[in-house]
Amino acid sequence: MQPTIALPLSRYFSQTAPVAEEEENKDLDTTLESSQTEPERVAKEGSSVFISNMTFDATDVHLHEAFGKYGEIVASNIARDGRGLSRGFGFITFAEKDAADRAVAEANNSFWHGRRITVAHRKEGPSTSRPSRSNLEPTNSLYIGNIPYEASDADLNALFRSLDNVVDVRVAVDRNTGWPRGFAHADFRDVESATKASEVLRNHTLSGRQLRVDYAEARIVKN
Repeated sequence: MQPTIALPLSRYFSQTAPVAEEEENKDLDTTLESSQTEPERVAKEGSSVFISNMTFDATDVHLHEAFGKYGEIVASNIARDGRGLSRGFGFITFAEKDAADRAVAEANNSFWHGRRITVAHRKEGPSTSRPSRSNLEPTNSLYIGNIPYEASDADLNALFRSLDNVVDVRVAVDRNTGWPRGFAHADFRDVESATKASEVLRNHTLSGRQLRVDYAEARIVKN
């Protein structure tokens, strides 16, 4: 077995950045409705940043070492797949908004471990909530919202595998960044299965967040 190669903790960002090819900031559309934990409450106040295009070997320790110079870090998380491998992006929440502002200003489009990273303020969903379909007839498809950005593939697999007769699950991600958008749709073999799943999910929390569940537009299920 080959030994694990640890990244040198002393390596920071290249301070030659931002370099000439600045990408135009995109408005990352998210639809996350909040029943927030304390770090997420701080994040909504503008103290949390999203980092993408990270080296896959980076750990939370590396994030703290690199970003700690901007201010006190109260939480960090690297998104991981079902095998526990990094998905190349993560989140850091600072104690103060000024620290997050400095991190975005100085680290965005800079080079870290040979890769140009994107550092942006974490976007929260719009204040207007998704129209509820709770008063409409049940369908065989469910909308599941308020999914934590930090939820791993393993967390989602465990959640949906616990439900009966699931035929398809679509987790929404931003097509430009791979950033999860905080919601998913699940299709079931029949309306009865979707109704039972809705009852289960309405009482379920994921990483401390209460899931939001509504019926979605019915989908044709292929046998």
